[in-house]
Amino acid sequence: MKHKKMILLVSSALTIAFASGCGSSIEEVSGRNSVEDSKEVLTTFKTYVKAEEVNHEIHVVYKVENISNEEQILTFSSELYADLIIYDVNGQKVYQHSVENPTVTQGEKEVVIKSKDLIEKEFILPSLPKGKYVTEAFLTTKEEHGKVMMDLIVEKSIFKGNGKLVGVIDSRSVKIDSNGIFSTFQLTDEAFSQLQQFIPDGSEIEYLYTETENNQKVIHKFITDQPIKVQLDKSLLILEDKLVHIFEIFKENKEKKPVLLANLQPFDVFKLYMYTQAGQDFETLYYYHDLNKDSISIDQYVAESKNVANVKNIDTFMRKLGKVREFTINHVSPNRTNIEFIQDGEILQFKLEKDNNNVWCVMWMPFQ
Repeated sequence: MKHKKMILLVSSALTIAFASGCGSSIEEVSGRNSVEDSKEVLTTFKTYVKAEEVNHEIHVVYKVENISNEEQILTFSSELYADLIIYDVNGQKVYQHSVENPTVTQGEKEVVIKSKDLIEKEFILPSLPKGKYVTEAFLTTKEEHGKVMMDLIVEKSIFKGNGKLVGVIDSRSVKIDSNGIFSTFQLTDEAFSQLQQFIPDGSEIEYLYTETENNQKVIHKFITDQPIKVQLDKSLLILEDKLVHIFEIFKENKEKKPVLLANLQPFDVFKLYMYTQAGQDFETLYYYHDLNKDSISIDQYVAESKNVANVKNIDTFMRKLGKVREFTINHVSPNRTNIEFIQDGEILQFKLEKDNNNVWCVMWMPFQ
């Protein structure tokens, strides 16, 4: 059995697959946080377990291979084909996958495992304090096949946190409100890049972080696989000084949009667009769109926008928008983002997409 330094993590995933011809071995990979172990159970099954850091999380992959020359029949009593238990140095159970992730109980089910086929299960471990542990993986069969144990050393815990992003302190630190407790976090390059691209102030965020020996908290990455919720303390139409300054320059230099708007997040462009529309500056509003995609002339755009009925509708819409405080940012794809909010009981979606200059632009029919 071999060990390597580990960084530990947070969640849970399930994959059960059958494949053919995958052998197992004991291997130590230089430069990677991984540890593997394998052994043969009688002459029927070979077990294989590997722990590896993936995106700041520890994934434990457990496999059982039929190494006999005959089909084997295993009897499972639930939808969970394999389980994992973690013990501390005193032998106390600190985690069991099936307890934290219960499945629907079913009657006994027989599964035929052909020669050289595998049963495979992947576990994503919870965050654990620094220390030594033993992991035990096994099949959930009445035949009790495939049990294997492996030592696990956690030298640096990574925790999962959540809260509201109060704001950026400087280029490498932020303030976060977690249930009324305000904390300062340093940012890695990856986290800072995410913050610049996708996460505005007021966002409800989840993140992975560590604590240094000096008790400094460091965010390694923000979890962005779910829509980001933004809670504003004031009207969307009241811009912070930075955006007011950008608006004033943009209004006088619209042809320089690729430069002036290049580093803005989609939510910033959304706020600028609404601010401009509320002020009925339709000429400037025109330039928030992608002029290389299905564009109309600026004269036609301004004329249609100044229609009396349209102006009245804008006034009504803006009075209601000014009262909205909750927004959701849904990154549909790397080049497409929807801003969602509720008005008069209806969920509205405001659509933006990137142009050829990698600038976030408002789609010509943003609410359709």
